[in-house]
Amino acid sequence: MKTALAAATVLGLTGAASAQVYLTTLGNTLYRTQGGVTTTFTLSDDITSLEVMGDGTIYGASRTDDDSDGHFELYRLDGAESAAPSLTLMGDFLANNTPSLMMANGTLYGFQHTPGGVDNSNLVSIDPIGGTQATVGTIGARMNSTGYDHDMDEAWGMNRGNAVNSMLHSIDLLTPSSSPVASTGVQTFNAGGDFWDGTLYRAFENGSELQLATVNTTTGAQVPFLVLDGAVSNTGVGTTDVGLVIIPTPGVGALLGLAGLAGLRRRR
Repeated sequence: MKTALAAATVLGLTGAASAQVYLTTLGNTLYRTQGGVTTTFTLSDDITSLEVMGDGTIYGASRTDDDSDGHFELYRLDGAESAAPSLTLMGDFLANNTPSLMMANGTLYGFQHTPGGVDNSNLVSIDPIGGTQATVGTIGARMNSTGYDHDMDEAWGMNRGNAVNSMLHSIDLLTPSSSPVASTGVQTFNAGGDFWDGTLYRAFENGSELQLATVNTTTGAQVPFLVLDGAVSNTGVGTTDVGLVIIPTPGVGALLGLAGLAGLRRRR
């Protein structure tokens, strides 16, 4: 475990931003950020995406097929606010790499991509307890970071952006389909997203840096506000994916309890 102040990297962190905890993964490293302080932990597997359910349970999908059986692992992240966060295997059943997870209306969704396939995403619903997934449809863009606005019942996604800047998309989970909104103004290969308290957030690699940013859902503008790691070594297309989830501070979480957290997620 390593703790470090993100000194000289806070590009506009406000007091309100410190009211939540950012959990970011890059490979098997977990970055926990609160109040501008980032602590890193080593996990037992590489995690490509994260999402928190209404009861506070956090799930993460593995970046690699560890046992080469044609399926990818789904984990539960335990003790996220403790001195030793850990992974608990929920099952080895995901059909493909799942670079983004999204919880909407009580359902856990995954955006999957077939390695070497066309540049789109298969939308699936995931049952973490039953250990199954079901196909919902295909999104015509390769989403690697998504977020769901529970207040407005709106789903957002950003594609990887290979040779051009990443695009912000509005996603229809029922159709399913996606509509481009605007460019984020940044070319990103590996990224993860989450929606919290009226704002769409993104964690992404920018050269040798792993950064946190906000994304304007009207203009698409992606604005970095914190550097989590200034010496990332595994950058590049398809090297790894980034997971991001945002939860209340430990004090807020303790006061709210599980029912309160569920309500807070609905109001985000």
